[in-house]
Amino acid sequence: AGGYFPCFTNSLVSFSSLDEDGRPLDENGDVIDLKGRKVRVTVPFDKIDLTDDEEDGVIGADVITILFKGDHYQYGVKTDENDFFYCDSLDQWDDGDRVGIKIRPEDVHLELLDEEAE
Repeated sequence: AGGYFPCFTNSLVSFSSLDEDGRPLDENGDVIDLKGRKVRVTVPFDKIDLTDDEEDGVIGADVITILFKGDHYQYGVKTDENDFFYCDSLDQWDDGDRVGIKIRPEDVHLELLDEEAE
């Protein structure tokens, strides 16, 4: 998405310990190599925070869709790298507004995809 969103990767695999470089080790003490593996990343709509100032977010994006849902808005925003995020907010922005995107590490959910599915 053009920025770095910190997240907790310990839910990707079961491991017994970490080596001195922080890599996960299996029960035999072998490094579990995750390099090149595909991961599904999900974040609930209501856990993505938009900010008025692009600099307050991890990355910037443009508001491209707005839907009022009675007590909140649902926005579609597009980053400069053409990644799309959908999020819920009580705040109001206009179509074309530039916003910042913030996501807390505990709200990023990672799922390791099966090698056969890759």
